[in-house]
Amino acid sequence: MIEYMTGPRRLLPSFDVEAHLTRLDEDGFTIIDEYMSRDQLMRFREGLKPYLGTYRGRNPFEGLATERVYTLVGRGKVYEEIASDHRLLAILEGAARGQLPTERRPCHLHLPRRDGAGVAFR
Repeated sequence: MIEYMTGPRRLLPSFDVEAHLTRLDEDGFTIIDEYMSRDQLMRFREGLKPYLGTYRGRNPFEGLATERVYTLVGRGKVYEEIASDHRLLAILEGAARGQLPTERRPCHLHLPRRDGAGVAFR
C-alpha cells in the first residue's frame, strides 16, 4: 500500500480533483463514480461475511443496532486497494492541504511512511 501513497498519482485526465473538492466544500461530500470494480465489490462483500452479525455499536452515537467492522484495511487486500485508490488520495490530499475553495484553515492527514513514522499535510 505504501507505493500508492508515496508514488506519483496516476489519475485519468478526465478526473477533476478540483470539482470534487468544490463538492466536498459546498455539500460536505463527493461521489467518485465507478469507484470500485465489480470484482472489488464482490471481494469486499465476501470479505465482510465472516464479521457480519458479530459486533454492534456500543453506544447511541455508534448506533446500538449498527454492525461494526473495525480496521478493514487490515482484513484483506481489497480494503487496502480501495483505501489507497489514487482518486481518493488526491481528494484527501487536496482537502488536507486546505485547498477546498472556501477553506483556508490548516488540516492534517497522517499517512504512514516506509519507516513507520507519520506524515502530516498542512
